[in-house]
Amino acid sequence: VRHEGQWTTPLLITVRNGRENVTRFLLEMGKIEVDTTGTVVINKEITKSASPLWCAARLGNFALVQLLVENGADVNHKTSLSSTPLNAACHNSVIMVKYLIDKGADSSLTDSNGYDLLLNSFVCGSKDVFDYLLSRNMDLSAQDKQGCTLLHKAAEKGNVAMVDRLLKAGVAITKTKVGHTSLIVAAEYKQSDVVEHFIKTSLCSRQEKIDALELLGATFGCHPENQDSRKAMDYFRRAMKERFSEGMEPLTKSDIHTVEAYGILKESESLSDLESLSRDKDTLYSESLAVRERILGPLCFTVPCFISEYGTMCGNNGKYEQCISLWMHSIPMFIRQRKPPFDTFVLLLQIFSEMFAIERKPEFKTVLACLDLVTEETQVQLEKSEEKPHIDEEDDDKMPYHPSSVSILQVGLFFMVTGLKLAVTEEDKNLLKQSTKKLVDERANCGGYTLLHYAVDFETGTLNNTIRTLVSFPNADLCALLLESGADEDVNSSNQQGRGPLHLIARYSNSVTDLQCLRRILNLLIEHGAHIDASDNEGRTPLEVCATTVAEVILRRHQRNITLKCLAARILRALKIQVGDGISSELNNFIKMH
Repeated sequence: VRHEGQWTTPLLITVRNGRENVTRFLLEMGKIEVDTTGTVVINKEITKSASPLWCAARLGNFALVQLLVENGADVNHKTSLSSTPLNAACHNSVIMVKYLIDKGADSSLTDSNGYDLLLNSFVCGSKDVFDYLLSRNMDLSAQDKQGCTLLHKAAEKGNVAMVDRLLKAGVAITKTKVGHTSLIVAAEYKQSDVVEHFIKTSLCSRQEKIDALELLGATFGCHPENQDSRKAMDYFRRAMKERFSEGMEPLTKSDIHTVEAYGILKESESLSDLESLSRDKDTLYSESLAVRERILGPLCFTVPCFISEYGTMCGNNGKYEQCISLWMHSIPMFIRQRKPPFDTFVLLLQIFSEMFAIERKPEFKTVLACLDLVTEETQVQLEKSEEKPHIDEEDDDKMPYHPSSVSILQVGLFFMVTGLKLAVTEEDKNLLKQSTKKLVDERANCGGYTLLHYAVDFETGTLNNTIRTLVSFPNADLCALLLESGADEDVNSSNQQGRGPLHLIARYSNSVTDLQCLRRILNLLIEHGAHIDASDNEGRTPLEVCATTVAEVILRRHQRNITLKCLAARILRALKIQVGDGISSELNNFIKMH
């Protein structure tokens, strides 16, 4: 059942609410499965395929944990993210952890992140649980799926005592999958005490020391929340002095490259170069971003995050071109990391809207580049959807998709509309069609909504009022662009309600003030092969859902185009005659459409 937005069961509800007596009553009835799963929300975190035992352990309710185990609950049952009741217990009581292990819980299992029990307890911050697991001689060098070890996590959190303890225990200094040692991780997260500890104990090479000091300075120099120019300069100077230490071979920067988005010709290569940074905060920000990208690499998640945040700062200060350049530099990194850059796309659209409002139009080539990036992100999302495991039972009866929930496809449409406003020459228009066709050819949809559905639906969301000044729906120019770019194949595609684009535009009730848009879209769709007799899930045709007389008149005018084949298909559907497997899939889809 669905309860308070969660797919759940009566047993899960009683456990979630801590009702021990009711839980006992349900179990004693003997007609309830103790491991039946559902979706629960605990501390604002959504967990799918959670068992009652996992829920009780996560809530720290030891009495319910004991009750469920005594009634046969599986102590190794996994959620959709492979979290076990033992993982959940790590957030709470060492007594509960000991109890579950005594009852057969497997302490060697890892969750979907690759966290073992020891790493999980450290991340949760449960000292008692962590100390107990240490006493069980668990592997101190175990790695998660990103290659992070306990030493990396201790360095990230700035826990010098734990770092020292692990190093003295002989834990190897390893690298993550993106090539980061625990020293680099400490510098990435501004944990200066940990960095100094590594340097003091001579556990790093001279080059590693320089990289850590430069990275520490860069992180202080461009941190979105706690920027500190003085500390940034101090660490930059220390690193530069180390590069040119007396009596030692100079270690120059050999891997620097120019990034146009940062607006600097190249990184500082001497102490005299550095002094110019202290006089210009913007240059310090740019240098810091460049250093972070060089040392951490584009696959590190915080690199594009910092770039994007600085872009936002520039946008807030009216530096639109620099803002756009920075965001455009960060988006390919997000895509490559398979981290959705949706918010950055939205920010770009908002900036474009603001620029139009003050007659500072964005560059046409920039808008095309944005549209191409949306296509790249769509490809990644399609790949990820194919990689997903079997959908959980509680997802089978999911809520219907609504076009007001803005998707990446709609973002692509917004860039298309922006491009239409900027395309002046025939060459511009052809380039826009080419970029549009790339996205159309992905044949992606959300809840059955294709790009064409969105373009003609008055319910299509526009995110906020600023972007609404740039684009509105339905949009006849956008519809024409899509149809000229390969979307004519989608004129009879149906959404979850069985409605095609023609159904959606026929429902447009504000067309009294926008008759030209209504007429143009209806005629465009019909000219490109839309069937005016196609039925939705309720058996209604576009003509039967018309919201205005104008739409009805236009559709009736085209009724003469209905073929004998269409009429035959409608009769088969109306009489519910099963056609069997002896026909082609194309013909079968044709019949279903009617």
